[in-house]
Amino acid sequence: MQLYGIEGEISSLPSFEDQNARIKTSAESYVLKIANTRWTKEELELQTFVLEHLKATAPELSCPQVIASKSGVAITIVDGFAVRLFTFLEGKRSEERRVGNECRSRWSP
Repeated sequence: MQLYGIEGEISSLPSFEDQNARIKTSAESYVLKIANTRWTKEELELQTFVLEHLKATAPELSCPQVIASKSGVAITIVDGFAVRLFTFLEGKRSEERRVGNECRSRWSP
């Protein structure tokens, strides 16, 4: 990925609205997010701000870290789409977990 100066194995990740891909390099794993165009620049900047704020104020939390592009920005527009890169957190996706009815009804729309 020229935008970030990384190379690796790319695999698709499920997503509700965005297009996501996991990029596995020899040293790290990342999530490349291509945002749905319905998200405004301000909404994406807020998401980035929250992650950076958590990193600064609660470093003990396991949160994805924002990876800046080679030009030093967190959000880059490519062909009209906002592109971002984050560190990948190992774990199970929600659809792989067993969730009880109480939890489903509490957290489902």
